[in-house]
Amino acid sequence: MKTCSKCKRKKPRTGFYKDQNKIDGLRYQCKTCFNSYRKKYLKENTEKVKVKAASYRSYHKAEMKAYKKNYRASPQGKKVREDYLSKLSLSNRKISKRTLSSWSLKVRQRDDYICMHCYHEAVPGDGSIHAHHILSKARFPQYALDVSNGISLCKSCHLFQHQHFTDC
Repeated sequence: MKTCSKCKRKKPRTGFYKDQNKIDGLRYQCKTCFNSYRKKYLKENTEKVKVKAASYRSYHKAEMKAYKKNYRASPQGKKVREDYLSKLSLSNRKISKRTLSSWSLKVRQRDDYICMHCYHEAVPGDGSIHAHHILSKARFPQYALDVSNGISLCKSCHLFQHQHFTDC
């Protein structure tokens, strides 16, 4: 048993995160107190955290690329990829192209052919506004045809979404 320095409660050792710099190998705050502190910090310092993360990613770009390449080549990485593609093909098989086009049209009409990210206005039918699934069809096929699960994006914003957010 160990006492949390924040809430002063005695908790089992499993209730504390590891920290090899401490004498007993555990943090002073319990997991609950640390998580609430971390959540509050992230909420108050959102921009600072984003800048720091972007800086880290740009500085370690080559290492991250090599890690991803090795992971994708590993048996676990291949299995994850196969599972994802299998889910994707299953969810896409259930929805006909005509039905998906109808959904897309409803989303674009609802948003008046305006990109909801950069507010670019388009002429209906010129193909510059795309309907984007907020929750991916692969992971959430039950919401694939729900108009409230769609957002209108211009071509560049749509491409940005898929390049920077993997859950699209």
